[in-house]
Amino acid sequence: MKIRSTFDCKIDVDFQDPAKAQAYFIDGDWRDFFYAFDNLEEVTEHLALNFHKADEYYDHEGLNRSIEGFGSYVYQPETHEWRLSEDAEPDEESLDCGMIVIRYEQDLKCSDIEKLPNQ
Repeated sequence: MKIRSTFDCKIDVDFQDPAKAQAYFIDGDWRDFFYAFDNLEEVTEHLALNFHKADEYYDHEGLNRSIEGFGSYVYQPETHEWRLSEDAEPDEESLDCGMIVIRYEQDLKCSDIEKLPNQ
């Protein structure tokens, strides 16, 4: 017997300065080295998926997840969100893409189970 499980998850990506994010990810040179996106919705889709898949690790900032091309995100336990690391850029205003905050709105959970026909 073959049974399929379907899982859903909701991840919010907050570009705190959308104009900077647009200029960096869509209109800037970043697209020449990583991906050519047409809008912030496409950036969000890619960032959220790769954030969810990323391994967690600890360093001097605490719990982190790193996504190639999008930076490292540091967990903030008091707010249950992940903030783009400012390690390379000590002043938030100097982050070329602006601050990005990621939060699980809904953790991964099973939304459907179905039996599949035998083949």
